[in-house]
Amino acid sequence: MRLDLADAPAADAPAADAPAGTSGGCPFTSMADPRTYVDGSLHGVWAGLRQENPVVWTAPEGDFPGYWSVTGHQEAREILRDHETFSSEYGTILDSVGAGGDSAGGLTITLMDPPDHTEIRAAVAPLLSAPAARAAEPVIRRRIRALVAPWLAGGTHDVAGDLQRLSALAFGEVIGILPEHWDDLARWTTASIAPSDPLVSRGDPPETVLADAHHHLFRCFRAAIDAKRHTPGDDIVTRLATTEVGGRRLGEREQLLNLYSTVLGAGTTTPHVAAHLLLLCARRPALWDRVRTGEVQPRLLVDEAVRWICPTNHLVRRVNRDTSVAGRAMKAGDWVCLWTAAANRDPGRHRQPDRFDAERTGAHLGYGAGPHICVGMHYARVALRVLVEELAVSVSRFTVTGPVRHLASTFINGISHMTMTMEVDGDGSPQN
Repeated sequence: MRLDLADAPAADAPAADAPAGTSGGCPFTSMADPRTYVDGSLHGVWAGLRQENPVVWTAPEGDFPGYWSVTGHQEAREILRDHETFSSEYGTILDSVGAGGDSAGGLTITLMDPPDHTEIRAAVAPLLSAPAARAAEPVIRRRIRALVAPWLAGGTHDVAGDLQRLSALAFGEVIGILPEHWDDLARWTTASIAPSDPLVSRGDPPETVLADAHHHLFRCFRAAIDAKRHTPGDDIVTRLATTEVGGRRLGEREQLLNLYSTVLGAGTTTPHVAAHLLLLCARRPALWDRVRTGEVQPRLLVDEAVRWICPTNHLVRRVNRDTSVAGRAMKAGDWVCLWTAAANRDPGRHRQPDRFDAERTGAHLGYGAGPHICVGMHYARVALRVLVEELAVSVSRFTVTGPVRHLASTFINGISHMTMTMEVDGDGSPQN
């Protein structure tokens, strides 16, 4: 999705002649259509909804049922923290709403509520903790240095495509995926969340793309489970094999589904934050200069990028019991879509929220909130910070050399194609 930056080039803003209640010609009721996110920015639409009320009813459209749209930060945060009223078990993305629920509900860490969710999270969270991420940083840095080396050697590169490997370089080992399958993860995780994207589908129907993606991903997962059965490691694959929920050990199907949830969470977010951030630095050379001189800390730059970009456009919950939010009465069984990207631009929470402020501090919903807050956020922060630090050593300018293609996905705010050249200092020395 285009980020609708007020002072960005005109190509990054919605069409000037788009009618009220639309984004780039798409009515706001098409927020469940992946095509809406390719050419337009929904931030204007979400802001309009929030001005009306931070919780509004989005009417059914065709065969797609209606749902509550939440655009306020406080309301979204409260819902994410209240798992007893707002359940994750039935689905966490808009596709689940359209399908009437997720068939894996109750079987994976993302599609469980406490206490079952807590048991799985307790098993894997120590592997993904802040201390674990810091300990892994030297290895992650070496891998990222190798990833960007061709960029620094000159020429034009599909940076968005190359960055698809970023999550595997950071998370692959701790998850337990065999290194020979890391490239497969990069391709097939994207296909899983954007099967209708033209660059992903290559003309195939979304159903075929999704089936192929699942086939390849689960083949990788089975290979990892088989390998770790013979040679256990300090990784999530090994840990899941001995994890119990409700006094019962997870079966292989549950292990596979939990690996799928873990890999999707890691593989479809971090690379797109990185791509959007490099695009921003290309368009804001003064910002990149401040990073290189040390005026802007990479840690704060990355955190603001996660807020401002927000890799997940939304998170979904289903109402367990009658309740009300912001004066809106919700019934048990209603679907609720939390537009986290909108909540991160709520002026009631952030001053000048549409402005990218590299020195901004404060909590946001880029990693979610509540019991389902992103378990891999510490590794993601390390990977993004290290990427910035490695490029800051020698890159003085980024230049976008062609059209930027945005991902056709309701869920992930991604870039599917972006070519760049990079101007590199002659001696490669850091700037002080």
